[in-house]
Amino acid sequence: MASPLKVFDRGDGDQRIIKHLGEVRPAETFSQTEVKMLQKFLNGELLEAIDMGGVQKAVETAKKLVANPKYVEQITIKTVFGATEKVPLRALAYPLPAIYLAEEIGKQNGGKTPKIELVFMLQAGISANNLNKEVVCQEACLLIDQIKKYVGEFHSELLPYISFTNDLDFTPTVMVSNDFARLVDVLRQDGQNEQLVAMGENHGGREESLGYGVLHSYIHDMVPSDNQTDLIISVGAQPERHFYKTRQKLRGYLGQIDSFRLVRTIQYLAPFNVPPYQPLASCDPLLADVINDFDRVDLDNIHTPVRQAIEMLSDDAGGVGLLFAFISSTKRR
Repeated sequence: MASPLKVFDRGDGDQRIIKHLGEVRPAETFSQTEVKMLQKFLNGELLEAIDMGGVQKAVETAKKLVANPKYVEQITIKTVFGATEKVPLRALAYPLPAIYLAEEIGKQNGGKTPKIELVFMLQAGISANNLNKEVVCQEACLLIDQIKKYVGEFHSELLPYISFTNDLDFTPTVMVSNDFARLVDVLRQDGQNEQLVAMGENHGGREESLGYGVLHSYIHDMVPSDNQTDLIISVGAQPERHFYKTRQKLRGYLGQIDSFRLVRTIQYLAPFNVPPYQPLASCDPLLADVINDFDRVDLDNIHTPVRQAIEMLSDDAGGVGLLFAFISSTKRR
């Protein structure tokens, strides 16, 4: 059951998942079918790390799925995009770890696949970063359209399981609630949120950073009261580990939030050091430009995060030639 996955919220030197699995449940309690299912959750091919609590929930979920394959209908895999006025080509790679995880679970679960929800936090970013709403929404629509085309081309069996949501109505409603203000105050009084605040110094300041941290709890740890989801599996870039710490601080306060229900969660970190939806200062081709002229991508003059994303996409598509042929063809669709 060894896997490249690491446990990102353990401070010891050896963070390999295999070391900590024994802490959760002795290996001899697994049936062979349960082991195969658990391997799907702990496969590090497109994922780098998992939280320790997630290991426990992966064990529980593997057993639940083996006992009742229809439990998959109560699982939602989430990847969250931020707002930007310029979407890089790299953003097209961001859903791939979630897609891969859903596919692997489905293969072991008799073809029954978890839902994938791609969440676009547009209003939160527009407000925090003073972005142009019209431009942000246009860029988000472009990316959503390209993701749909990409999935239809290379992962067509998953297309019915993928939904796209945004926070244009959600965030303004939540942020004026008493519950939201109470959670921000919890973080304010905690006083141990230096990393979160530092991440927001250029994005609206301290209070906005705390509010953005609280929004993560609403998105990743709770669902509307009438939603049947029991488990949210969140897949994010490496900076998500800092928001995860904030979510853990708030989790004990989420049980009585009006109109929302606390659910079980697993947090994965994918191999993106820089969130793929945020353009770099240079050598980071934009999605709109590449669609219009895919020759704009100079593979010899791009930064490492760009190269990694393009390699991920080209491996998934069957080669860089097939990838760019697909991107070029979308201009005519």
